[in-house]
Amino acid sequence: MTRGVGLVVAVAALLGLGLGGTAADTISIDARPTITKSGGRIAVSGAISSGRADVDVTLEGRFCDETTWREVSATHTDPGGAWYLEYTPQIGQVLRAKAVGATSSEVRVQTRPSVSLGQRPPGMFFVNVNAQRPFWHSKVVLQRFDAKKRVWIEIRKILLTETGAPPGVGYVWSGSDKVRVRVSKGTTMRAVLPLAQAKPCYLAGYSNLLRR
Repeated sequence: MTRGVGLVVAVAALLGLGLGGTAADTISIDARPTITKSGGRIAVSGAISSGRADVDVTLEGRFCDETTWREVSATHTDPGGAWYLEYTPQIGQVLRAKAVGATSSEVRVQTRPSVSLGQRPPGMFFVNVNAQRPFWHSKVVLQRFDAKKRVWIEIRKILLTETGAPPGVGYVWSGSDKVRVRVSKGTTMRAVLPLAQAKPCYLAGYSNLLRR
C-alpha cells in the first residue's frame, strides 16, 4: 500500500466512512408503556446521533429465562435520525436497539399472561391461562367483589391441572378442571394468577369479570 492510499484509509477509519455512519454514532431507545397486558402493543422509539435517514435499525430482545439475544423487529430511521415501531411483547424481556455498529442501552418490559374465567353450567367455574410458558400445577385464586367494602375477597384456589400447545399457535395453554363455587346470584367474580405463581417471566394476571 502506498503512503497516499494508507493516509486515505487511516482518515476514513477515523471518520467511519463507508461503514454506514460515523465513528461517534450512538443510538437511543425508549419504550412506552413498560408494562402491558397479554397481546398489548408498546411503542418503541429512539434516534441515531448522526441524524441520517434510512438507516436500518434492529430491535433485539432477551427473554426473561434466556441468555441470548434474538431479533424481534426491525425498522429504519426517518429524516433527522429518529426511528419508531410498535411491538407486542408476549413475555417479559429486555430490549435493545442496534444500528450503524452501535448498540443502545437496555430497557425492560413486563407483561401479564392472559387469564380467562368461564362458567358452565351455572355455579361450575373453570380457568384457562395462555402464555409463552406453561403454568401447569400453578394455583389461580378465585375472587368475588364485595360491593359494600369495594374490595376483592378470596373464595378459593384452583389448580391448573392440564396444559398443551395447539398446533400453529404461539402460546401454551394451562387449564383447570371445573369446580363448584357457591356464591349469591349476581356476584361479580374474577380469577387471578398471583405474582408468586407468574414470575419470573410474567407479572400477575387478571381474568375477565364474570357475574354469577
